[in-house]
Amino acid sequence: MRATIVYWTKTGHTERAARIISEALTTAGAETTLVNLRRDEPPDPANCDLLVVGSPCHAGSMKFMGTGIVVPVQRFLRGLPSSALAGKRAAAFAVHAGYGGDRTIASLERLLRDAGAQVAETGPVVKAGAPLSIVVGPMASEADCEALRRFGRALAITPA
Repeated sequence: MRATIVYWTKTGHTERAARIISEALTTAGAETTLVNLRRDEPPDPANCDLLVVGSPCHAGSMKFMGTGIVVPVQRFLRGLPSSALAGKRAAAFAVHAGYGGDRTIASLERLLRDAGAQVAETGPVVKAGAPLSIVVGPMASEADCEALRRFGRALAITPA
């Protein structure tokens, strides 16, 4: 299985989460590619069997603030043709400093479904960082890191 993990990060917390998921997928036998939208070109989803998308949560729990998904990730997902992910499995994860990650996950999953993906499993919401990203803030707890590992292992199981 070829998995691509697409994410954006400012302080490194979302990248750390993506790497933990990638390690779990790789350990389970998947060929994994990490794409940081801050420095890398957006990937062609045709080149993977599984697309995992991660975003920091930007005020995602406040309805008036929108989806909570960072603009580069929104741009990537909204830029996919409506059938770009047809027949593909996809999943999402989010990192938040305080709250709102569940709304961000739901928004990511909706955009993945809009592009034709089958959302494999609801992803974890990891608490790390500091509000407004002024400082790096605390790292994710070991419990959150283990949730990311479980998520990666679960995604590695190809449905029958």
